[in-house]
Amino acid sequence: MLIPAFVVFAIINALLPFALSNRLTECYQPTAQEYQIIKSFSLLILGMFLASLATLNFSLALFVGLLASPLSFTRPFADSAPARAVFVVLLNVMAPTTVAVACALYWHVGVGTVLREAAFAWDVYGMYSSLVVWCVWWPAWLAGTAVVLGRPRL
Repeated sequence: MLIPAFVVFAIINALLPFALSNRLTECYQPTAQEYQIIKSFSLLILGMFLASLATLNFSLALFVGLLASPLSFTRPFADSAPARAVFVVLLNVMAPTTVAVACALYWHVGVGTVLREAAFAWDVYGMYSSLVVWCVWWPAWLAGTAVVLGRPRL
């Protein structure tokens, strides 16, 4: 049951930034400065969490920080569709769901096994890696991808 749920979530995860950016553009029509504010606050929260996480689990903070580093270079690419497409592909390669699949493939285990082991580690050992990935890294990734897909008004 974990694998179908993960596949559905991965598909939703790939489509959600497009829907969020489209809805944001239709309803609010933010300026380039407002997209910059979204990016700034997203990175500020990510940085605060990673700085405090580094005191508890440095390797997890380093791993998430390295994979989230492309978020520092996000901006709306309203004038260049090819640049926006390239950057969205790069961000989707660095998405938490893609990284989970890549790690599973690298270690020659199934995604279901990775998810079961993560749930076991959460339940038995009290590890918070999943919490960091889905409550810190994923929202920052979502905001960064929505910023890249944004079309600011002039």
